[in-house]
Amino acid sequence: MTLKELLEDVGMIIDEAKKVTPLDYKRHWVEFPKNEKHYSKKTGNRLYGMWVYAHREAAGAKYGDGKIVHHKNHDKHDNSKDNLEKMSRAEHCQIDPNARKHEHCKVKGCNEPHFSHGYCEKHYMKWYRKHHKDHSQ
Repeated sequence: MTLKELLEDVGMIIDEAKKVTPLDYKRHWVEFPKNEKHYSKKTGNRLYGMWVYAHREAAGAKYGDGKIVHHKNHDKHDNSKDNLEKMSRAEHCQIDPNARKHEHCKVKGCNEPHFSHGYCEKHYMKWYRKHHKDHSQ
């Protein structure tokens, strides 16, 4: 295989991976027992069930453990144990360029590295002060 063919194959994998959304993965709904009450950490609303993704279930990943399940061969439908690997989000970003949501600040003309919410540290702090001014008193 020539270098050009290899790069084209890698490009196809990267292009394919960019189009993946959570709805593309196999999943099923699991209802919580009526006597157990679960609440959202973000909103505080009561939860009545949750989506369980097949690849997380096959890898034995627990929800809320902060681990990502990576498909080694980039095939989101291949949920065999030897194809799945649990890792941190930082490790996943190092091996899969499509896993990175932001590399640089999303403000036009700013090329500083990403800090949080798509912004560099300077622009994030401006955004934070603007949106949280009522809570600072």
